[in-house]
Amino acid sequence: MVEIHTDEGLTGTGEVDTNPWVAQATIHAKGTHALGLGLEDMLLGENPLHVEALWDKMYAGSLMTGRRGLGICAMGALDMALWDLRGKYFKQPCWFFLGGAKKEFVTP
Repeated sequence: MVEIHTDEGLTGTGEVDTNPWVAQATIHAKGTHALGLGLEDMLLGENPLHVEALWDKMYAGSLMTGRRGLGICAMGALDMALWDLRGKYFKQPCWFFLGGAKKEFVTP
């Protein structure tokens, strides 16, 4: 599980289905240059409501670090947490921001 905390007290959660210790290291790793930034460093100070722009920033900024396998899994967990934050901020479910409901009900 990952959590993203805002300066306004909101917390978004996401999950990653890979080695949690390596995902944590990928998120907290310090960057070395513009194309090899750490994921955490790319998000600090940014507006968490700009989810799509932050995905683009993480994807572009991780060119040298790796965007496949574990790297994309770690980015996905952060992306999930950002969508969760956006939903909490606007008091809407995430599906609302992704084009709305496609069905009125789902048969289990």
